[in-house]
Amino acid sequence: LEQTPEKDPQGNATVVYSLTDTEDTRRLWNHTFKLTYTLVLGQTTFKTTLKVQNKGETAFNFTTLLHNYFRVDDIRAVTVSGMHGLEYIDKTRNFERFTESRELLRVEGFVDYVYINTPSSHVIT
Repeated sequence: LEQTPEKDPQGNATVVYSLTDTEDTRRLWNHTFKLTYTLVLGQTTFKTTLKVQNKGETAFNFTTLLHNYFRVDDIRAVTVSGMHGLEYIDKTRNFERFTESRELLRVEGFVDYVYINTPSSHVIT
């Protein structure tokens, strides 16, 4: 925990977590770094920021992926909009790329898709 939760004048609560390299991490991945994860919770908003800093002399590549999890009563009754026309990678089919043709997505079996350049808003019903 880098910064304990604080409220700003607008009533948003902010907390900051950080992770830095250690002897243990450098045995697995020999780079010096600092990762900072900031969460801002408002009345009707939730914003996250992830920042990776290279603290060493050697360049490195770093990728991240944040997942959303939504609690639903019955996944078969859920639809998601806003994906039509987007390119996606199907990890269950050798990472092949496809274009989404459905207006409303339904989960009808095991899926593991990665959508490319999604818009910032989707509707889950």
